[in-house]
Amino acid sequence: MMTGKEKISTFQVAILIVPVIVATEIFSAPGTSAEYAKEDAWISILLTSVTGVWSLFVMLALAIRYPGLTPIEYSQEILGKWLGILVGWYYVFVLFWYPATISDEMMNFIRLFANPTTPRVAILLLFIFVCGAVVWAGIEAIARCAELIVPINIIFILITSFLLFGDMEGKYLKPVLGHGLIPVLQGAVVPSAWTGEFFMIGFLLPFVKKSTQVRRAGVISLGIVMLLMVWITLQSLTVDGEITGKMNYAFYAATRYVSIADFFERIDPVIVEAWVFGGFLKNSVFLWALCISVAQLLGYENYRTLVVPLSLMTLVACLWFYSNAFEMQDFLKYTFPSWGLINQNIIPTMLLMVDLARRRRKAQSA
Repeated sequence: MMTGKEKISTFQVAILIVPVIVATEIFSAPGTSAEYAKEDAWISILLTSVTGVWSLFVMLALAIRYPGLTPIEYSQEILGKWLGILVGWYYVFVLFWYPATISDEMMNFIRLFANPTTPRVAILLLFIFVCGAVVWAGIEAIARCAELIVPINIIFILITSFLLFGDMEGKYLKPVLGHGLIPVLQGAVVPSAWTGEFFMIGFLLPFVKKSTQVRRAGVISLGIVMLLMVWITLQSLTVDGEITGKMNYAFYAATRYVSIADFFERIDPVIVEAWVFGGFLKNSVFLWALCISVAQLLGYENYRTLVVPLSLMTLVACLWFYSNAFEMQDFLKYTFPSWGLINQNIIPTMLLMVDLARRRRKAQSA
């Protein structure tokens, strides 16, 4: 147990979980969905809420049954010591993959649109160093960063959306379901893996001061995420038009249309800043969860001793996992959906079912 010293509020949990989902989905999801669903990509995004609701309520149910424990800890309570430890180390690998991939994705975006001549290692080193520094400071520091960054990012997105309103053309949304339901379902597959990342709330809940309103906060966060993603997808479709499905960063491309009297234009650098800040928050949460998970499995009281070595390992993994941006995109498109469904939805659900069966057996034998 390492939950005694650091505590965050219910509001901070709600505001932290938003960038965990949106930070990497906001630019990629519209193009990924439109590749299959075409003008119905916004419907695909709506359907992705299924994995979000599923993951959210499973993790909330487990947290109620095991208050103050992280998934690493209650896995051992549910499955027994050795099988629980095995599941715990598996999730350590899963949590290790996330910051490595997020960092690589941020690096590719920065090199593509902001600093094309900066060496890959330099960007990764700086990004991971900043994330490691805030993880060292603790979950309270990460939450306070989120309180500052998330509202600013949302304001930037809303202002950009307002400025793009005149460039939106509704004709690009017709015909609705003109290609049938199957393409819509195909367009929902990849983004559903991102919304399933609500499972991260299971690592945050043991550090909440008062958990009475956590379910409400989780539902509100899910609503904010879905509203943002549906609106951004609608705007990408109506501004970028038929080429939306051919773009990896469709919303970013749409922001480049902003122009007011040939004076106020080229606001896309602001969007780059907003996405990097969101990626920083998301990466920090996953790196923090990785550190506390390894510490719990090794029996360390202070997870901070692991921040530096795990951050360095993340840097090495970024250079090792993917040789280039295309390889990473292929993984996210073809492997991540099943990977996410298993790790974020199916395994937690199986833990909940096993726990229900054990408790029922105990009640019958009593």
